[in-house]
Amino acid sequence: MAEELAVIVGTGTTRFARVRPDTDQLGLMVEASLAAIEDAGLKTTDIDGIVAYGGNIDDRLEIQMSEHLGLYETPVFASIDAGGGGSGHHVEFARHALRRGRARHILCVTGFQESSWGKPTKHASGSVEDLAGASGTSGPTAHFVNTERPYGGTLPAHYGAIAQRHMHQYGTTPEHLAAVAHAIRANGSLNPEAINRNAPSIEEILASPMISTPLTKLMCCLINDGAAAFVMTTADRARDLPHKPVYVLGTGAGALGYSPNILAKGSNGYDLVNTMGKVAADEAFKEGGLKPSDVDVVTLCDNFAITPLLALEDYGFCAKGEGGDFVGDGSRLKIGGELPVNPHGGWLSCSHAGIFHTNLVEAVRQLQGVCGERQVDGAEVALHGANGGSLNTHSCVLLANGAS
Repeated sequence: MAEELAVIVGTGTTRFARVRPDTDQLGLMVEASLAAIEDAGLKTTDIDGIVAYGGNIDDRLEIQMSEHLGLYETPVFASIDAGGGGSGHHVEFARHALRRGRARHILCVTGFQESSWGKPTKHASGSVEDLAGASGTSGPTAHFVNTERPYGGTLPAHYGAIAQRHMHQYGTTPEHLAAVAHAIRANGSLNPEAINRNAPSIEEILASPMISTPLTKLMCCLINDGAAAFVMTTADRARDLPHKPVYVLGTGAGALGYSPNILAKGSNGYDLVNTMGKVAADEAFKEGGLKPSDVDVVTLCDNFAITPLLALEDYGFCAKGEGGDFVGDGSRLKIGGELPVNPHGGWLSCSHAGIFHTNLVEAVRQLQGVCGERQVDGAEVALHGANGGSLNTHSCVLLANGAS
């Protein structure tokens, strides 16, 4: 591996829980950050770059990270928001800063206190925002308050429509969607850090309460409190650190507006079932000089059971429209299967609150070989994919442990 490559050398997560009343959102982000710095074998004062996302722009949580870590002066800083699709953007920013010599060790962190979503929030300015509003819908489920929330335009409704379109166009079945959730939840049952360690059957997933046809409750992700972080540096600086470095071989990203209406109408070949995820993955594979068949483990967005199926198509593991058959009964996606997906349980079972970084941290740990019972044997190459909004923002990161 070339010395100039950026590497990930430490990871950290909070204790994940439905509710963490013992701290606040900033506290969660600091908790994950300190864990990542310690895991990297570094001191807090070794950090001279921060890339953060707290999803709370009014209180400027990201900007407060430096002083709450006791740094005060941070030569490299960025607050990057691409919703759930931001992990690749964080890695991309950090690796360029490292290549330019702007920083030696960069902390990337994100976290949320989702248990407070939908409740009246008092901001530092003194203003009070009632996220629930007249419809009783929690804030994050509607991107455009005035045009979506009053009419029920929630994220489950958006993804339900996406799933219905895929079913109509390609013959995908509810059983295929249930198989996705079954496989990832079975993986999560092996993860002691996962909030939900149940492993429901396909039949139980199909029989759970309907949220937005065809998506049942067990096809939908968690809402919880937590944070995740990782530390990046250069390969030469990683020599004296405790963990085997994980190399960033390639990144890719793309976005297509933010309104589901854009996807519904179609734009230059992109629609509800053909997304910019293909652009992001193609770019990552091109830069890394690898192809989907080289990948040993995948971590990706599983906010709803349709999303991994679409991603596997867009990332090139199967042709468009063949995701249902590729997933089959879910065995291929389980630990020990041909292509393990989200061995930690993803957003369905482990945690949604660390959002994109939770899944990226798992990819890194799999390549470090530190995952215990859920470890994927022989994992040398991982693809991490992320998407935000209603499949509007995408990023991919291709990672390797240097063994291949």
